[in-house]
Amino acid sequence: MKWAPMGKSVVNLYRYAQVSQSANIRYWDALHAANLTGECLEEVEKLSAPITKNKRRYTGFNLLSQEATTTFAAVLDGKNHIKGFSNADIRGVIYPRNMQNDPRLVGKTTRLLAKLRAHGLIAKIPRSFRYRPTAKGIRIMSTILRVKKKEIPSQFDVA
Repeated sequence: MKWAPMGKSVVNLYRYAQVSQSANIRYWDALHAANLTGECLEEVEKLSAPITKNKRRYTGFNLLSQEATTTFAAVLDGKNHIKGFSNADIRGVIYPRNMQNDPRLVGKTTRLLAKLRAHGLIAKIPRSFRYRPTAKGIRIMSTILRVKKKEIPSQFDVA
């Protein structure tokens, strides 16, 4: 469906409903995927290993580092499920405000996004410079954040 600007009249009410419904569905799918934590141990192990994609090698993630935790939390931010995120959006969360426009950090964020894409955690939104977390990415990154924050499942609670 081609994007067209919408005016603020009753005539476009149906289109506002369509856009809102699609945003709600994407957000619901993201929340639904985040609840699946039991089956992704193998996927988490693969995430820490290097991967080769299109004859290019991408390093694995250090899952216990603060940088990985901050990156995963920034990608999983709720607003990113609705309209996606760009390099500048992620850079604004990961790095301090006074260093955001540093060319080295712009390049570092670009490489980080490429690594996230290679591991299948994010996907590019067609015909834009924005990205969106995938279902696999939501499942894996939310599990890693839960483990990192030491949330123990209820089945291991001692009565």
